[in-house]
Amino acid sequence: MPLGDIGVSRWQYDLWFKIIEAALSGEPDIVPLDYHPAFDQPALSRYGATSPRMLDWFKKWNEGKSYAAQVKPFGFMTAFQARNGSSAKFEAEPVDGPPGRGRPNARPGFWPVAPYNRDSEKALTEAFDRNTGGQIPEGRLKTYAEALAQYHISCESKFRNADFLDRGETLRRQVGAKRITLIGKEGNKIERAGLDPVDNCSEFSACG
Repeated sequence: MPLGDIGVSRWQYDLWFKIIEAALSGEPDIVPLDYHPAFDQPALSRYGATSPRMLDWFKKWNEGKSYAAQVKPFGFMTAFQARNGSSAKFEAEPVDGPPGRGRPNARPGFWPVAPYNRDSEKALTEAFDRNTGGQIPEGRLKTYAEALAQYHISCESKFRNADFLDRGETLRRQVGAKRITLIGKEGNKIERAGLDPVDNCSEFSACG
């Protein structure tokens, strides 16, 4: 069956093939991510500006631009992953005044985004920090290899035996409801469910 028919890209299939190969070889934690040069490129994802909060990320970018050139509501954007903490690469910074005592101040995190562009290299040149509007320093973006390094051993709360260091077969957790509390718009439709709105009200429900 062609991969396109099941909604899987070639690189996704190849990655899972390598994950399965590593598991069958007895080394499930060692998955090679150097078999394709694209894994050395900055990792990016496409998002939609589906809320005012997300559109605010481009407030500085949109300033002074024509409406056609702006990132618009429900338009697409590109999000990158920043290297923060010990994995980040920094250039030397000037020190003002005498050295202080105690623990050094933590460097601020970066939240890199860019207007959507089919050309990933073009999107990279337009990347900026969504909080400050500043450019992203060289070496602050995760590569695909870094972003995917622990993907296959990430935790999965929907299953038992699926924590970070667990191995073997996973079992789906069973969830049972102890009680039902109607809230929000569901509470306004309580009569449609054949329930008594008085008996089913609580301090958190939307019953009147």
